Amino acid sequence: MLKSIDVLVGLVVIMLALSIAVTVITQFVTTLFNSRGRHLKRGLADLLAQVDPRLKGATGTAVVQALLTHPLVSGTSPRLGSVVHREFIKLLLELAQGGGSHPLDAAPAGH
Repeated sequence: MLKSIDVLVGLVVIMLALSIAVTVITQFVTTLFNSRGRHLKRGLADLLAQVDPRLKGATGTAVVQALLTHPLVSGTSPRLGSVVHREFIKLLLELAQGGGSHPLDAAPAGH
């Protein structure tokens, strides 16, 4: 009986260690390629295009790029932010009011 418990505890420890290792490797690869930020960028651009069809293409992408590189979202990193909580609406309003560099000024005309 005691030997069975030892084997069970050993198996649990090995599975836990492997689980943590896989999680760390997955997070490292995700961070290395910034895939969360890229997927968030694409999703937010699609969302903005659905809300206002004038924000399709380069214009919407410029707005989302400005949002995801804003210090409230990305911190001090030059990479795209990967999480947007309440800041999204606040930043959209700030951009709409002309606060900071406005991404629509740099966007090509007609998009």
